[in-house]
Amino acid sequence: MLQDIDDWSNAVISNRELLARLCDLPAAVLKKLAWDDAEALMEIFHQVVPEFVFATPKDDA
Repeated sequence: MLQDIDDWSNAVISNRELLARLCDLPAAVLKKLAWDDAEALMEIFHQVVPEFVFATPKDDA
């Protein structure tokens, strides 16, 4: 799982690909979901991935 998050944070994989890895599903399955289902899964994604991952880095300058 940490490798998956590293890949995502380094922009190696997309949100959908990360969610697919976390759910142990092919990304194509998530792509074919109806909008309501996909929206619900993205909400789960944001609940599973720690909030600091989405935080905008602060400029120290």
